Amino acid sequence: MAKKEFRTGLDAIFQSTGMDESSETKGRKTFVSDSNKEIRATFIVKEELLLKLKAIAYWERCQIKDIVDKAFLSVVSTYPSDKLIEIQKLFSENLK
Repeated sequence: MAKKEFRTGLDAIFQSTGMDESSETKGRKTFVSDSNKEIRATFIVKEELLLKLKAIAYWERCQIKDIVDKAFLSVVSTYPSDKLIEIQKLFSENLK
């Protein structure tokens, strides 16, 4: 094995990485995919339910977020579209 030579001084360790700190986004992070806009969110679930979701994702060979997405869509689809629009309108008014 060849011996490595370290010719730079300590100033090389403390140099800027070239990343602009102002370019970092703060707050909510949004991830944009092909056709969907995804937002990272945190939810508290029972441990037993999480283990079941992980097992289903493993069995289906997909990600946990895909299983959760299907579950959310299943719940949303139980509401008629006109009722859902009304609920969304009331919700957005209460955010102000």
